[in-house]
Amino acid sequence: MNPKLIYLYIHTIGRTLDQQEFCFTNDFKIKFLKNEKKLIIEPKYNPYIGLWGDHIENINLIVGKNGTGKTTILDFLGSNRSRRNRIFDQQPIQDQKWFAVYHINDNNFVIEGYDSDLINNLRKVPHNTSYSYSVYINYDYKNQQGIYLDYTQLRNTPNSETTLEKKMVTLYFSNNRARNWYDTTIEHQTQEYGIEFTKLLLNQPQYSNIYKFVTEEYSKWQHEHPFTELNCTLTLVDPSFEDAWGKNEKLERITLELYRSKDKILTFDVENEISLPGLKKEKNTDKKWSKKQRFIISYLENIIIKTWLEFIKKEDEIKFNTEIKKIDFKVDDFNNRINYLLEIIKTIESLIKKEDDYPLVDEFLFNPSIIKDFVNLLKALKDKYFSSYHTITISLTDKFQEDIRNVLINLDVLNHKYWGFDRDIDIKFKHLSTGEIEFINGFSTLFTAIDIALNEKGIGSILILIDEPDASFHPEWSRKYIQNLVTFFENTHFDKNIKYQFIITTHSPFIVSDIPKEHITCMTIDTDSHSKRVTKKAEFGLMSNFYDILKNDFFINSPIGEYAKIIFKKLIEDINSLPLINEEKQQDEIKRIEGIIITIGEEILQKKLLQLLQNRKESLFPMNNKDKRIEELEKELAILKMERDYL
Repeated sequence: MNPKLIYLYIHTIGRTLDQQEFCFTNDFKIKFLKNEKKLIIEPKYNPYIGLWGDHIENINLIVGKNGTGKTTILDFLGSNRSRRNRIFDQQPIQDQKWFAVYHINDNNFVIEGYDSDLINNLRKVPHNTSYSYSVYINYDYKNQQGIYLDYTQLRNTPNSETTLEKKMVTLYFSNNRARNWYDTTIEHQTQEYGIEFTKLLLNQPQYSNIYKFVTEEYSKWQHEHPFTELNCTLTLVDPSFEDAWGKNEKLERITLELYRSKDKILTFDVENEISLPGLKKEKNTDKKWSKKQRFIISYLENIIIKTWLEFIKKEDEIKFNTEIKKIDFKVDDFNNRINYLLEIIKTIESLIKKEDDYPLVDEFLFNPSIIKDFVNLLKALKDKYFSSYHTITISLTDKFQEDIRNVLINLDVLNHKYWGFDRDIDIKFKHLSTGEIEFINGFSTLFTAIDIALNEKGIGSILILIDEPDASFHPEWSRKYIQNLVTFFENTHFDKNIKYQFIITTHSPFIVSDIPKEHITCMTIDTDSHSKRVTKKAEFGLMSNFYDILKNDFFINSPIGEYAKIIFKKLIEDINSLPLINEEKQQDEIKRIEGIIITIGEEILQKKLLQLLQNRKESLFPMNNKDKRIEELEKELAILKMERDYL
């Protein structure tokens, strides 16, 4: 069972999209008769089945100029009830009216929305149905009416204990997604189970998926290298109090009795210490530890020290220190240090759990088991990746390494679970252009969709909403986007029969030319009201001429730049005004006009303007033109005579 979204009708949601409809299928002809409040569904032949391969059900586009409401539609479709009510709060919920239709199988559908009374031809819907509803219906095509069968959340699917609303999930990659995968505030939409199909907001790809895509997956379906810079890298940085204070000044701030001697702490050591003017630079001379050992030790020290400074209360410091002193630390080598530090983390956690006023630390800050697993993963990494005491540097042009991905998977868990706190490891991707970041961001995030599909029990369909995926692309990457999308899914191995459906907003005529016009919805602003949005199906699409798409008002008003339009008009005016110019200046003006025309990149425009100029010259200098022609004929005759005499 593979549910799919086929229709959306918005009566009013407090925006300028009142009484607008969106059809996302070519399997049915769907119409909502507003005056009669009647939903009409008629099956029809769809020639595009299988057009995008075995895994992609269909791809729909929403196009239009900025401000027409494309992102608003994705916000609406991709938000769960709580987020939708928050971002569309201009109008009370009881005044919002809309519904979406999902095809389940045969003539069975799910209709979800606000206010079931909006549709008059739904029969047997219980009178106590809530304002926000989701119902499973059987549609009678002959009599054009839907018969209520069950609430979606109560309907079990065939051969499964899964209820119907869990058969589909919507993943929304909004335009607010993080294009810098660090130091960015991410909006999280918690998973909300209820009467509707599940909606998840995914603004940030997993680091492990970024790494896997860049180093392995991309090469499977592209021959050229994806990057302009061959030294692009992934770095993992342990921040460890990155400030201008010297080591001694930092140690004075800590009351934690670590190692029974604070001067053994490594986390404040750096290879090139930076200090403020007037502060003495301190040089590390301890060569006992390798860079890898220093990184791992400093990582654990940093977690302990940060917890101590930020969360442990002054009145508890003596009590905590007393317990820490009981931990054995005699032999100062790498393995003993690691075991000692892990034991301290375990001890602090157990002490925190005994106190009632440390709930956030207990819940969010650290988990001894996860930290220990991460340390073991760091130990497994090759020494060459540890470029400094605080930095792991990985070339993204090297082959995929499973041990690196395992480290990143662990960080994904930490970042997902503890996103409310500063990370203990900063992850940065360097030497990538904006377009490359956007390209990697988009396709890496698709791995999240695949992970959800393969790991969530019962899911049969995933609806993926993407807001302007090619916003920062080079035109060639825009031209290949749909091909790359299809190839990506065709080259990904699936163990389950899951179908993917895409709704994408775009300004790209290249993407439009890859999609049938029946799958493209155009949005414009009503010229009369200057506020109301209007939707209709496109008049262009699959294999349409680039210029036919461009000249359509849904994209731009002209296929050339606005200033180029001014230059073009001025050239026409200058050519037509040549007779009005003094004869002595006409030749100079003609030379100037010709100089501009021959620089025009569009051959058709160039030829038309040159022909217009030539016609004007012939009308200005008729005798000179004849003399020139005689001269050309005489030269041609002389050449013919030379060839005759030579032969």
